[in-house]
Formats: sequence, structure tokens, C-alpha cells
Amino acid sequence: MFFSALLFLLSCLGSLGQFLYPWANKTEQEAKRTNIGAITHAAGSHPLNGVQPQYPVDMLGNHKEGRVILSCDVEVTGKPVDCQITQSSGYKAFDMAALRYMMYALFDPAMRDGIPVKEYKHRYVVDFKLGQ
Repeated sequence: MFFSALLFLLSCLGSLGQFLYPWANKTEQEAKRTNIGAITHAAGSHPLNGVQPQYPVDMLGNHKEGRVILSCDVEVTGKPVDCQITQSSGYKAFDMAALRYMMYALFDPAMRDGIPVKEYKHRYVVDFKLGQ
């Protein structure tokens, strides 16, 4: 009973949030339909703060390479959030290193008419290559 009441409360809060802030979770396509200007500059691909992905030591010792593709929302501050792996390297160590990298990276935010905006589902590719 407690669990079902908690689920009901959480669903109501989600609906209330959409009622109070209906513009908060709009995708770029929805923004275009409501006549808000399109993103004129996408979020950056290279971190402003110089953070680099850390090559996992066990993968380095085994001479393994990999590529991880992630999808992240990029806040107006340039901070990537809600990152999800869309294509795994096949190695958990590389996948986790790519997610850790995104936790510390800071990028140029997307711009709409010269104003920083949140960008949804920005694609990032993190390569782990020997000799780099």
C-alpha cells in the first residue's frame, strides 16, 4: 500500500512539474513548432577545461583500444548531464572511463540567437587509442 501511494505521489509531482514549467523539457523539434528560434550553434566537442579521458590501466596493459559513443544533454553552463552510452566499446573499463570523463568535462554550451541554451541528446565520441 505504501509503495503504491508513493508511486501515485511521484506521478502527481511529475504532472505538477509539467503544469508549472511546461517549457522545461522541450526538445529542439518541439521548440521549432512553438516558434522559438533554432539552435544556431551546437554544444562544443572539445572540453574547455582541458579534461582528457583516462585510459584504463588494465586495457593499456592488454594493448586494447576502444570507442564509446554517448548521448548527453548539455546544460546552459556547458556541463554534460544524463549521459547514456549509445554504443559500447565492448569493454566495461572503456565504457566507465568515458562516463567518468563526461562527469568532469565542461563544454561550450549550445547557442540560440546568441543566448546559451540546453541542448538535448548531443552525441559525443570518446576514442581510446594506443599511442595517443
